[in-house]
Amino acid sequence: KINIEVSIKSDVPGAEEESIIIKDVTGKIDYQLDPIGETVDLSPLTDLLKTGNLDADLDLNRFYLALDLSTNLVVPVHLNLELIPYYDGVAAPESARTLDLSMTSGESADKVNNTRYWISNTDKGMPSGYEFIEFDILSLVRTMPDMIEVKFAGGTDADKEVIVVLDQDLVLEAEYELSVPVELGEE
Repeated sequence: KINIEVSIKSDVPGAEEESIIIKDVTGKIDYQLDPIGETVDLSPLTDLLKTGNLDADLDLNRFYLALDLSTNLVVPVHLNLELIPYYDGVAAPESARTLDLSMTSGESADKVNNTRYWISNTDKGMPSGYEFIEFDILSLVRTMPDMIEVKFAGGTDADKEVIVVLDQDLVLEAEYELSVPVELGEE
């Protein structure tokens, strides 16, 4: 939720500042999301694979990241996604993968726009309603990391002028699912 504060000074003869009501403002929104950082712990799987006592088939070709974005902002939103692998507890920034995404704005804050991205090296298994983005996630897991750090950062396009209705709640939400399909043998 964005809080907007204004002060009013009237130069109109006979008008009192308390009687002036502002319904909307035209301006630029420069809003930056609080960076989101989460980790996906793969160490239990990594430890099992290192023992050699596991009959497992990692379907690395179907490794994907599904990203669902929802907003009613009337300004375009830019996001940066970064996936950083960790090996033996140490970040490997040289192996990190980054992706920049843009979400178009709606015409009105009355309607929430939903954008869904399927980020993978293949669209195999992609549900309907997603936009496919080919992205080299596969190289992250060729040598299985014990953890992947997922970072989101972004914000609005501060160069675009928009009209903001002051009594509307503005929403920007992001959800993601990171999946490495694994088939385990009978043992």
